[in-house]
Amino acid sequence: MQRLPQPEVYQALDSGLLDCNQNYFYSIKAYRQYEVAPYVMELDWGQNMGFGIVMGKDAFQRLSAAEQKAVRDAGSAFVDHYAKGIVDANARDKKAMAAGIDGKKTTLVTFPADQKKALLDAGSKYVSGWVETASKGGAPGPAIMDDYRRLIAKYAKERDTKGYPWNR
Repeated sequence: MQRLPQPEVYQALDSGLLDCNQNYFYSIKAYRQYEVAPYVMELDWGQNMGFGIVMGKDAFQRLSAAEQKAVRDAGSAFVDHYAKGIVDANARDKKAMAAGIDGKKTTLVTFPADQKKALLDAGSKYVSGWVETASKGGAPGPAIMDDYRRLIAKYAKERDTKGYPWNR
């Protein structure tokens, strides 16, 4: 395993320095990696991202209640707008690569469910290690992980029953 910035991956794949790369469809297209990677295995891990816009607490507290609500609402709307862009870009670029771009057609392979489970099971020791390390450092590691898993289940259920917020 190598850490390599995405702008350097194209040449590494083309030269044989790397055999594969983990990336999102929209990024594979943006970096034109489809030109040197004729096969893409879709792992479908989802998207875990953080995007923070920070405002000082004192400045926020000086805002009126209506202004504070507007800031919170704008933040929530931004998350949905950004997520929709990512979901749409992935779907669009996956379809384009499968159809072929500039004469380069990508063969898409779905990661088998049993192999995905085996990989998740094998990686569980790293999650447990993080929980233990966080706890030793004074953070509530088990509570953080439980809350994370609870929220994933909650929002997956909401997405599965109601669809994405921008499709409602």
